[in-house]
Amino acid sequence: MIYTFLEDNGYAQSLNMLQKESEFGYLIPKIKSGEWEAVLAGLSRVNLNEQLLYDLYEQIVFELVEEGDSKIGLVLLQQPGVQSLRESHQDDIKKLISLCTQGDIDMQVIYDQEEKGDRQERRERLAAMFREAFTLFDENTDQFGLFKLLSVGQQDDDSDEVPLEILKKKKPQESKEEEKDLTKVEIRKPYLVKSLVQSYSKNVGDDKEIECISLCPTPIKEKEYLAVGFVDGVIEVWNRNTLDVAKGDTFVFQAEGKFMGHNSHILHLEFSENGKVLASGDSEGTIKVWNFEKGKCVKKIEKAHTDHGITCVRFNDKLSIVYSSSFDTVLKSHGLKNTSLLKEYKGHSGQITEFHLMEDQDRMISASGDGTLRIWNLISTSCVKIINPLSLDKNESNLLEVAVINFERYPDLSNKQRKNWGLVCLDNSNMSFLIDIKTSVLVTSFYNDKPNTSYLYSTFDEDGKYVICPCSDGYLYVFDTPTGKMISMMLMLPLQKDKNLLTKLVKLDF
Repeated sequence: MIYTFLEDNGYAQSLNMLQKESEFGYLIPKIKSGEWEAVLAGLSRVNLNEQLLYDLYEQIVFELVEEGDSKIGLVLLQQPGVQSLRESHQDDIKKLISLCTQGDIDMQVIYDQEEKGDRQERRERLAAMFREAFTLFDENTDQFGLFKLLSVGQQDDDSDEVPLEILKKKKPQESKEEEKDLTKVEIRKPYLVKSLVQSYSKNVGDDKEIECISLCPTPIKEKEYLAVGFVDGVIEVWNRNTLDVAKGDTFVFQAEGKFMGHNSHILHLEFSENGKVLASGDSEGTIKVWNFEKGKCVKKIEKAHTDHGITCVRFNDKLSIVYSSSFDTVLKSHGLKNTSLLKEYKGHSGQITEFHLMEDQDRMISASGDGTLRIWNLISTSCVKIINPLSLDKNESNLLEVAVINFERYPDLSNKQRKNWGLVCLDNSNMSFLIDIKTSVLVTSFYNDKPNTSYLYSTFDEDGKYVICPCSDGYLYVFDTPTGKMISMMLMLPLQKDKNLLTKLVKLDF
């Protein structure tokens, strides 16, 4: 609105200054508070001199080392954004890399050697350097008031009224409260976890590329673990916190160099509710069921889907049946006692990307590349309902068939008003829908306004308060679930070729 006003009234110089200033101004308070993810995300829109860029990366690495995240510091220093510094500040970058590989370090000693103050003092100094390098407006002018208004608008552009208090150089209380709320949804671990996993995957070679990952729902001996499936058919158990291969007295078989596995790509991993049993599906259509702690295969269903890869597996609540879906468009149920085929559910015309058993355990809902959701009667195998998500949105109902990438149920099934909510993400689009699967009503939509971008996945946070949409542009878009209002946007580090892994790991730590 401000841009339009300035342009329409011929204030070209003010417009140019405002556009340039707004690109970096919102970074100043984030530097002071150490919100480095947001700062890094904003670097793509800011031209920094080499020294200031190095000072910024140095501070981030110092803080990562101080927090015991040295490995993440190494990942950060390998990013394309540091390429120019590896040439202009070669020795300095080497020192930072050395710092990240030294193990336990008393950072206070490093701070004292640098003689630039403690963590917060260094942040303040860095913020002042940014301000000095880029400030175009005098803070006492009306132009600076406009700049502040624009900065707030970048975080929350949902108001129909202009908060005139900002033009008077006083930010309204409402904006402060909204900014405070934004900090509650700041994500740190998900993409840091992704960074480490991606780094690990890349370093061990293409034959060890990670295909899928699943979080064990219950701790084992007070530790949390991940099951990680690789392209070469190996399944490894990792300590969730360290991302190291778990060994010791819990997973003795891995300490002996033995691992769970298949003869082909691991496409999907799924735990039972108690975390004691793990199911795995591969690209040749075989399903294996494992005693997770012992790494022992207790059941094997060969050619569960003949010559078609397994896209999803689920257990029923009694652990007597395993359900599976595939690229062959068919859902199946298998008895775990004798691994026999029990039922088939046919009707989709495209590959089934995901499915979920409903809380009553007598129905399930599936999502498909044919652009539809289907609800099935588990006993009769009949399809009792078909939902086309696009047809529920008046703005998009004229579009052709769009594949459903994934579908998720609302996590809090005890909430009577929301237990029938489902989240749908569409392929090659920046659209994700929240629908009521009982009434087939669109609750809200989740869009970003960036052209030529597409969501890779959509997921709820643990409580269902937020919807998180990783996007092809390398950002996580975070929305308020009931309203669809975008409330945060954060950079994923690094965005490499294994986008499926990036999106699935988002769910682990939000």
